[in-house]
Amino acid sequence: MGEMVVRQDAPPAPVPRWWNASIIALAFGALLYAFSATAADPDLWGHLKFGDDLWRTGRLVRADIYSYTAVGQPWINHEWLAEAILACVFRAGGSPGLVLLKTGIALLIAVLLYRHLRQGGLGPLAAAFLLVAGCVLIAPGLITIRPQAFTYLALLVLMLLLVRADRGRPAVLWWAPLILAAWANLHGGFLAGVAIFTLWTAARLLAALVRARRIDAAIRAEWTIVLAWAASIFATLVTPYGVGLWRFLLRTAIGPRPEIVEWNPIEAFSVLGAAYLVLLAVGIAGLVGSRRPRSPAALAVFGCVALAPLTAVRHTPLVGLALVVLAGEHIGSASSARMARWPSAGQETRWRLRPWVASIFAIQAAGLIVLSVPHVRCIEVSTTDYPIAAVGILRASEVRGNLAIFFDWGEYAIWHLGPGVRVSMDGRRETLYPDAVYWDDHRFTFGIGDWQAALGRGPADLALVSPRFAALNLMKLEPGWRLVYEDPASGLFVRRGSPLAEQLAVAPRPPRPERACFP
Repeated sequence: MGEMVVRQDAPPAPVPRWWNASIIALAFGALLYAFSATAADPDLWGHLKFGDDLWRTGRLVRADIYSYTAVGQPWINHEWLAEAILACVFRAGGSPGLVLLKTGIALLIAVLLYRHLRQGGLGPLAAAFLLVAGCVLIAPGLITIRPQAFTYLALLVLMLLLVRADRGRPAVLWWAPLILAAWANLHGGFLAGVAIFTLWTAARLLAALVRARRIDAAIRAEWTIVLAWAASIFATLVTPYGVGLWRFLLRTAIGPRPEIVEWNPIEAFSVLGAAYLVLLAVGIAGLVGSRRPRSPAALAVFGCVALAPLTAVRHTPLVGLALVVLAGEHIGSASSARMARWPSAGQETRWRLRPWVASIFAIQAAGLIVLSVPHVRCIEVSTTDYPIAAVGILRASEVRGNLAIFFDWGEYAIWHLGPGVRVSMDGRRETLYPDAVYWDDHRFTFGIGDWQAALGRGPADLALVSPRFAALNLMKLEPGWRLVYEDPASGLFVRRGSPLAEQLAVAPRPPRPERACFP
């Protein structure tokens, strides 16, 4: 009787480095293409103007010189350091420099996320896929050049520190005070970092209290975390405004702003809303199905961040960060457990195809890199959303006076015309303007109630209004005002009897461009 031979499956062949490299190249090529595409934000002109003022004068501007409705009002510029950085980059590299800065921050975020996923045990393909999925929620916040980019990076680094502290390395949290000190000068979004750090610390203390059953024992067990948290809170006072910055932000940044789109709740039936719901479901499923231990503190943070877009759509990028950092390894664990139950077939066929697939990935990555180059050359300015020709007329005429203007155009006008032409309103909103001034401008734009009140403040010599709102037709009916220029993007009015009318009448009419790039 012959011996029975037991067949043993050969161990899986090691994955070639070129295969992993092709996956990584394609993922980062796609992210480079997405992140390098840049549109002008209404506040970009102001960020650069105010940052340039800081470099030119060597001090923070405390009293505004660009508006006529907020004369003497103190200005709390909670983004002063970010504006100084943006202005410095623009001086050195122009618009391409700004795009490269923004893209560099975005890719640094992507590298840190990918590294975190790989350290969490995910393979290159799973890590690349989850990275791109998370960036679907992050990318909308990085289509423009804004100080929020610094908030995304700082929040990511803070969450990575919290994860490492959860894994038994609480000493890494001594980096948190340095991060928050810089963050408090870069952007008011540091409040999100403080809230997350506070929630995580409270959850850690609660867990320690449950174990020790005494508050003093719980604090002793987590003393490094508590001290690092307290130091981080004090670090946020290291700004030109001290406690005043906290008072200002708590008074203004937390309240509702229904008139501003990005401060409204996310819409479930939008593309971004659908992506948010799908990825949130993936994150929850990963946390539920994971075979790895789950940190109660990390779960508390993930739960709160996951709900943030329901208060304001601008918080959606934070969910993308939390999905990868706090739920990524659990999504990988849950998916690998499910994949292990699937039968494997066609292994040899797949290996024969891999070189061809890797070549396709590499070619696609190279193509995406090449297609990203034009993105660096131009920050797109919508010719239908900005009064390019009307502002060109005002600039050519060299008029001086007060300009009643649509909220989103204020800083565009400041960049091109200020301080000779002073505006009624701009994107600084509550950081400078009293509520009465802001709501006067709101009524003027939409033609609501006493809409003429904004024209009387100062008073206005000129008015630049958008045809998208009622102000244009209402101004045409006003006997004291004369329409001197109109195109599909804007209407320019001058007060009847004003000497400015003659200057505007002889000013050259620049052609309205088909395509425009910043500035």
